[in-house]
Formats: sequence, C-alpha cells, structure tokens
Amino acid sequence: MFYHAFYIIGILGIYLNHAYDPNEEVILKIMLCLGLFAANALIINALSNNYEKFNKKTQLIALVVNALACFGYYFTINPDLEYTYLRTVVIFFAQGLIFISLPFTKEDRKTEHFFNSIAGRLIITTVMFYIAWGGISGIFYALEELFGLNISNEIYMDVPIILSTTFVPMVWLFGIRYDIEPKTTKLYKTLLVYVCMTLLIAYTSVVYGYILKILFDGFKMPSSIIGHLVLWYSLVGMAVYFLSRSYTDKGYGKFFITWYPRASVLPLIIMFISIFMRINQYGYTINRVYLLLGGIYLALMTAYILYTQITKKKLRNIVIPLAMAIIALVSIIEPVSAYSIALNSQQNELAELMEKYPSGDDFNVKSMSDEDVLRAQDIIRYITWNTVNEEPRPYEGVEALSISESNAVMEEYRYQESDYYENMAGVTTRKIIM
Repeated sequence: MFYHAFYIIGILGIYLNHAYDPNEEVILKIMLCLGLFAANALIINALSNNYEKFNKKTQLIALVVNALACFGYYFTINPDLEYTYLRTVVIFFAQGLIFISLPFTKEDRKTEHFFNSIAGRLIITTVMFYIAWGGISGIFYALEELFGLNISNEIYMDVPIILSTTFVPMVWLFGIRYDIEPKTTKLYKTLLVYVCMTLLIAYTSVVYGYILKILFDGFKMPSSIIGHLVLWYSLVGMAVYFLSRSYTDKGYGKFFITWYPRASVLPLIIMFISIFMRINQYGYTINRVYLLLGGIYLALMTAYILYTQITKKKLRNIVIPLAMAIIALVSIIEPVSAYSIALNSQQNELAELMEKYPSGDDFNVKSMSDEDVLRAQDIIRYITWNTVNEEPRPYEGVEALSISESNAVMEEYRYQESDYYENMAGVTTRKIIM
C-alpha cells in the first residue's frame, strides 16, 4: 500500500505539471492525504513485522482506519492557509519518529541502530537520486543539442517527480530489516563521540560564558536570540545522546553521557526566561509556541535522564523519539494547537492595545502613539497572513495609517528590542512579531 500511494502521487504530480486544472487545489489536497496514508501504511507494516499479535486481520483493520482518518483530514486542509502545510509537515515528522521507535518497544536497544540504518540508506538514496536526475537531464540536453529535439521544461521536471515517487521509496525502504543486529563502525564512533560530543561541550562552555556575562552585567535579562540558540543546540545534544548509547560504557563517551544532561539544566532555565520574556511582551506566535514546546520536551527528557542516573534505573532510549512525536501531534490538535493559541493570543494583544484609545465614531488612529501604531500594524499583518477571511477585520484602519512621518521614532527603536525589520511599500517598519 505504501508504494501504491506513492505511485498515485507521482501520476497526479505529473498531471499537474503538464496541465492547468481548475481543481488543482483538490488534487493537491489528495496528494497530501495520500502522503499521510503512505507513511501510516509504512508504520503498520513495521508493526506487523515485529509483533505476532499484529496479524493480517489487525493489519487490514488498521489500514481501513488509516484510510478513513486520511479521508477526514482531507476536509481540514485549506491550501490558502500557510499553517496547513506546517501542520502536515509536523504530522510527517511525528510519523517518522513513530516509525523508527514504535516497532522496538520490546527491544529498546535496537532503536538507535535501526535509525542509523534508515539514515544511512536515505543518504545513499539521496546521492543516487541526484546522480540519476543529473544523468537523465544530461541525456535530454544532449538529445536537444545533437539531434535538434525540442524537449519541454515540463518533461525535465517530470524526471524528479518520477524518481522521487518510484526510485527513492524503493531503493530507500525495499528489503529493510527490522531484526537488525546492533553494530558499530569506527568512523561513526569517531564522528559521534570525538567530533559531535566535543563540539557540544565547547558550545555549552560558550553558553555558560554568556550566563557569567549576565551576572557581571547586573543580572541584565537575556536577549531573545539566546532562546533559539539554546533550543537548537540542546536538540542536537539530545539526538547525540540518543544515538551514542553504544559508545558510553567507558572513557570519553561515558563522561559526556554522565555530565552533559546536568550541564544542560542551567542553559534550559535561561532559555525559558528568554521565551517567557518575549511572550510577556508580544504574546504567542506559532514560532514561539513551538519554541516553548521544544523547551518543555527538552526539560522533560533531561529530567527523565537525570532520574535514571540518580535511581540507577535503566534508561529506555525509545522514550526520546516517542515523547517528541507525542508533543508534535499535540501541537496540531484543536483547540490547543499552536495555530489557535497564537491566533487567540495576538487577537487579545490587539484588543488590549486598542483599549488604551477611545473607540466609536470619534476614534482616530492618528491619536495613537507611533510605537502603538507599529505594534498594531504588526499584529494585524500577522493575523491577516495566518488566516483566510475576506471579511473586514476590526481596527483595519490601523493598517492603512501612513507611518512615513515616524522615521525619527523608528530610528530610536531600531537598535533596541526589535530583531526583525521589513520593507512594506517603500516604508521601513519595525518587525516586532517573530
């Protein structure tokens, strides 16, 4: 079922590449649902290969439920809404984590080795994909130059579509073994232990240096960028921790696996301070919701690792990817999705901002301060970008206000709290929303 779904996606992709169809949005929605169906089918196949109780009857029921779930998801897709694609990517991400971990609940130690096998095959497949794409495109070009054939751009674009929906899934996943035996290579160990772990320790030293700087600066609150820097390096650290269990029995690996979780506690605290400062100032956005969820995930996993170290209990490595998959799926469930939280937060921010000024027939946006005008513009722009609604929005007049006379005020703000700027209709404005 997995391969069949990809074949249909390829056929639909070629069709859209060659013909304009007024129902293009419908076809795009079908392709997204087929992609989700294929990923779930892959998980079902993995479960059936690893659990005897997951027989053919259970597998058939799971596939029917999968089909019904994807059919229902079809009606939630709005191609005009950018968040739709982010939500679908989050689902694919969670499906990938479930695929590498759920089949190994009984043999936890195989999880990281299965991931290494899948990742290695994907790298090789990607290289082969680009070689095949370049080779076939080169043949087409030679046919054009030597024989005078006219090969359209659409045919050139058919090549990656066909390869990605036939060649890639077959080479990457065909004949994959779930009964993989744990094994390591010297090159992989060197890369993971002596390169990645060393870089993480060095990066941790930089973060601690910044913390000392905060102390010597009179407890000046951290800048917003520290939240992103700590989050991404901590996620990489968690990935290294997950993959390096085979090399942590002694020596450098054991030192890292013992002390890195403890050393990451203080940076995580600083990260949360930075995140909540931004939320308190400007409310939630989708980016900030995921930043906060990432921080919560790291805090939970760090606490779990420290708990197993203190109590001398066995660490279940499978918990690391499964916990991330669960948090990712929770982030798209209504009414507590990242989208709903961010949208409601920004609407409340706008309402609180406008309460400072008189409303009704005598309301004049020019009575607002320059900073509040810019803040209102950013909120309205954010809400507009993240919703599909043709009806006029409250306080829409704020967006129409010219701010070309506010350049002096803008320059004052430019080097303060704001991190992002944009140019709208030739007028440079402060971009507060991140």
